[in-house]
Amino acid sequence: MEILYNGDVNAQYYVGWKDQIAAKTAYILSLISNGVLAQAAYTGLSTGDKNAWTVTQSSYSDDLKAIPVRIRSYLSKCDQNLWSTSQTNVNRILTEKTGIDNNAMSTAIVSTMSKIYPSKLW
Repeated sequence: MEILYNGDVNAQYYVGWKDQIAAKTAYILSLISNGVLAQAAYTGLSTGDKNAWTVTQSSYSDDLKAIPVRIRSYLSKCDQNLWSTSQTNVNRILTEKTGIDNNAMSTAIVSTMSKIYPSKLW
């Protein structure tokens, strides 16, 4: 999750982009949950034991419970570091958009910042 939080210049992910962190981590959580479900189904089918899923469930239960807590901690980190990450992101926009006039620059900043932080008015 730290990689998502830190952003990726080449992939156009900005630092502390809360919506992207929430979307990507929720997707990863769904994949992990499906993997646990597939493992439980495989164990049940291969052993013929209809209660084999309980073994798989107990094996992964603590890990699955910890993931949403960790996701919430990163979302909270996004909120707590809003002003420092917004400054970093504005500096990145200014660096990427050199050579354009002030009107286009302000439009680029407001547009990008509104996308990164949709609940804030820029």
